[in-house]
Amino acid sequence: MISLRRSVLFAVMATSALRCSADEQSVEEVNPSASDAIRASMPPCGTPLGDFDGTTSYSNGGNTGTGVSCRGSGAYGLQYQCVELVMRHFQTHWGYRWRGNAQDLLNNAPRDRVDVYGNGDGAHPPVPGDLIVWQEGQYGHTALVTGVRPGAVDILEQNVGGGARASLPYDGRTIGSRWGGWRPQGWGHARANPARPPAPTCPVHCEGNTLVAANCGRTDCGASSQCRGDRCVAMPRGSLDAAQCDLIRGWAQDPTAATAAIDVDLYFDGPAGSGAPSVRVRADGRREDLCAAVGSCEHAFALDTPMALRDGREHRVYAYALAPDGRAQPALDGAPRPLRCTVARVADFNGDGRDDVVQYRSDRATMPVCLSLGSGWSCRNLAAEGWDGGNQGSSVLDAATPLLGRFNDDALADVFQFRADLDRLPVCLSLGSGWSCRGLAAGYSGGLGEGNAGSGVYVGSVPVVGDFNGDHRDDVIQYRDGAATLPVCLSLGSGWSCRNMAASHAGSEAAGNEGSGVHRGGTPLVGDFDGDGHADLIQYNAAWTSIPVCLSLGSGWSCRNLAASYAGGEGAGNEGSGVYAGSTPIVADFNGDGRSDVIQYRAGAATLPVCLSLASGWSCRNLAAGLPASATATAVGIDFDGDGRGDVVQYDARGETLPVCLSLGTGWSCRDLRADLAAGATLGNNGSGVFRGGAPLVGDFNGDGRADLMQFQPQGWEIIPVCLNLGSGWACRALHADYAGGAGAGNSGSGVY
Repeated sequence: MISLRRSVLFAVMATSALRCSADEQSVEEVNPSASDAIRASMPPCGTPLGDFDGTTSYSNGGNTGTGVSCRGSGAYGLQYQCVELVMRHFQTHWGYRWRGNAQDLLNNAPRDRVDVYGNGDGAHPPVPGDLIVWQEGQYGHTALVTGVRPGAVDILEQNVGGGARASLPYDGRTIGSRWGGWRPQGWGHARANPARPPAPTCPVHCEGNTLVAANCGRTDCGASSQCRGDRCVAMPRGSLDAAQCDLIRGWAQDPTAATAAIDVDLYFDGPAGSGAPSVRVRADGRREDLCAAVGSCEHAFALDTPMALRDGREHRVYAYALAPDGRAQPALDGAPRPLRCTVARVADFNGDGRDDVVQYRSDRATMPVCLSLGSGWSCRNLAAEGWDGGNQGSSVLDAATPLLGRFNDDALADVFQFRADLDRLPVCLSLGSGWSCRGLAAGYSGGLGEGNAGSGVYVGSVPVVGDFNGDHRDDVIQYRDGAATLPVCLSLGSGWSCRNMAASHAGSEAAGNEGSGVHRGGTPLVGDFDGDGHADLIQYNAAWTSIPVCLSLGSGWSCRNLAASYAGGEGAGNEGSGVYAGSTPIVADFNGDGRSDVIQYRAGAATLPVCLSLASGWSCRNLAAGLPASATATAVGIDFDGDGRGDVVQYDARGETLPVCLSLGTGWSCRDLRADLAAGATLGNNGSGVFRGGAPLVGDFNGDGRADLMQFQPQGWEIIPVCLNLGSGWACRALHADYAGGAGAGNSGSGVY
């Protein structure tokens, strides 16, 4: 509201009515363009300010921006108001005028003589002599179009501060806003007006990924840009430089925000949208070679290769850069990349009481073994002979999953090779000095439907090993996510006897697939959960509130979907249960009662929850644990102190210590133990015995009855480091894997492949 200091204004207050009206006055401001200071600087009332085609705009003097006329009413309404200007032009040029506030002029226009177009109508652009209308405010505003040119519309107006001429932004379709958001409603065109628009233009806009330019030319935005709105915008870029057994690395940058960090999504074994597992990493690491190449340095990313990918089989790593504004997520250069790592399995290969290392890759023709000497390794690259159905006439089966167990009645560890699309389960028996392999048929012995080619092997299976019937030979259990059965292939010592057994749901809890005890979405884990000496199977999902169990009866399964009952501790889990989101399960006998329990490890958490098996249910407690916080750590189960209870070692490939949480049966006693390097020419992280990029494996490598920890990494390593368990700490050695013979040496002449 303007000041009423001048007494002349009081005389018109009684007639105050419409703003920017043709006939009635208002002392209120009618647009945001004027202030007391601007009004005081305006030329005297009636001073010409500009003209167009014989129509002159005049100053409203000290009343500029208000509904008051400095010279009263004239032939075309209140003089020097906005409406008076445009109606004067239409009357003197085309012979007609109409009444109303500025905001009503398009609505009231005589449609038989005036065409009205909405703002944004690119087919009917404004031309000189048209009127423009704004509907904002109580009474609106209007002006004459005096010119149309690329990027702008020029206008002549009255009763605005600063003069009579202005230019408004224009993209060929839409006239832009002014005064902080006043956007034109549209324009009116007198049919008698001889002015015509220029030749049709092509407003800048996108059609697909093609930018249609104002000169009607088309420019493909190309693979490195995306058409957004009215311009080509550069998409994120980068490269997946390496997918190795220790590290997945590369770089990514958004050129539109060149110094800012962005995220990268890594997918494993399938592209984005396929349902493949994925992980998100931040591309914010410094890399000196990027400084000059992309103009900024902090765009590198690196991820320790997930342990699940180090299984001897080929995987593919896909990588996509993420723009923060939702632009397309392009695949990085170099993606997808193949990844295949030699997997290590620990067992006593030659029966000397020390655990050895078997190395397996399903595209090789040999299975190397590194025998533990207690103080070093003696490695041989042993041919897998006896069955010629594998790679290069060998007994190693391409794309197979290696499983270690005791197939026959000797004490030596054997290797099973599982492929869910075949009709057999090949076995390589350890002879202590080599392998004797057989491509044994998985003979179907009965049950609820045969498998592949009448066998006992079933497509879609995830195999796990355990002694199902208590005969001291390891069997193969097949878990299928959507099935209602749990097939078992029993080891006979000389072959397999397979049955497709019903997973019979025995409880009152919610059943699984088709009323069975198999539940979709679980991870199968083997243990003896009722203490009867038979291998049972649990299904674990960190998002559930129960831990289903299928107990082995030796001849079948008895399954119950057992609630994970929260019994106490530092905060309950999902929906008050004892299952905690984000956990990785470790099966071990926590309290030494002969039944396997479930420890739930979460990297960086201050607790280690445990669900104790009661044989008929779970009793879960969220127990405090003083492990060092680390988002990159993993954990393995181990009996560190030899008391028969399952302890936990936290392994961080970037760390310098090996923290241990000892089970007290009712809680944890945790210590952050130094991994002191006692021998070896190669140093680990900061001189410790922990090496970047290794995978932790547990075994008794010196035969003293205590479980030790070794680290295995096939990508360029020549050593197999071991941290010996002293009962009170670790003594670590960076032991060279000495090549002692066989079908070719490994890395730099070592026994690591």
